[in-house]
Amino acid sequence: MKIISLSIILLLTLISCNLKNSEDRLNFKKLLSIIPSAENTSSILPDLEKYSKPALHLTMIDQVTFSKIGGKPDLPENFSWPAYNSKPMSFIIQLKFSEINKNGIIPELPQKGLLYVFYDQEQSTWGFNPDDKNSWYVLYLKNESDLVKEHDFPDRLDMSGIFKEKHLTSAIIKTYPPADNPQIEKLNFDDNQCELYYDFLYNAYNGKAMHILAGYPYPIQNDDMDLEAQLSSNGIDCGDSTAYKSSKAEELEPGRHDWMLLLQIDSDVETGMMWGDMGMLYFWIRKDDLKKLKFDNVWMILQCG
Repeated sequence: MKIISLSIILLLTLISCNLKNSEDRLNFKKLLSIIPSAENTSSILPDLEKYSKPALHLTMIDQVTFSKIGGKPDLPENFSWPAYNSKPMSFIIQLKFSEINKNGIIPELPQKGLLYVFYDQEQSTWGFNPDDKNSWYVLYLKNESDLVKEHDFPDRLDMSGIFKEKHLTSAIIKTYPPADNPQIEKLNFDDNQCELYYDFLYNAYNGKAMHILAGYPYPIQNDDMDLEAQLSSNGIDCGDSTAYKSSKAEELEPGRHDWMLLLQIDSDVETGMMWGDMGMLYFWIRKDDLKKLKFDNVWMILQCG
């Protein structure tokens, strides 16, 4: 199923790539010989390597850990389950940063604390509309020793919004800008190089679900999610393409660089998660909010093929 999704991504990528001929293009055939190792790319991708960002790849393990995706959340006793349109949200993931971000390996992320994420069980929002904000819920507890216990699922939570529990560990990986990122577009890849480049990005995950903290997103549709988060969170409906050309959008546009990817949640057969048609959930946060451990204004975007 991931191969089908990848094919869709490649098709969209080929459309977005600059197809000009250039004799100094990078020889991406050499790249195939080093996939999936990202450590050796500096000799082949000197212009690209400087743009790499570390991320924490969240993968499933048999060992019981607090950090898990799906299942029933472990929360304070007085926790009130979040709802959207009078229906309880789906529980997506809980993370303990002292497990996942050991020794502050990603400096931008907290070294301690608990993070919980919920989303509309009907997946009725995509994050393009300012009114979508209340359809997801992100909770951060600074004290990891807060008394928590497993919460049963509330009534009216449909089975389709309940996911199989899988415990998580993390591994640091290198991520690189998507092909339609301005940093990559200036390299003038042809269609074959675009395909090889996305193979390279995909192989960094070693065939596992692409759940990550921080780093570059692996977009299904486009790499403008930071701009969408900036505009939508400031009252502009990005479902209307003309909105991007408004004077308010132009005024807000520089603020897109204030945002970073906090969390990417992939469609995942092992947990039963399916976001649209093999899509992903992307949770974005302002860098200053993350430094202050403020998660109230996280913005979510759903993309799918």
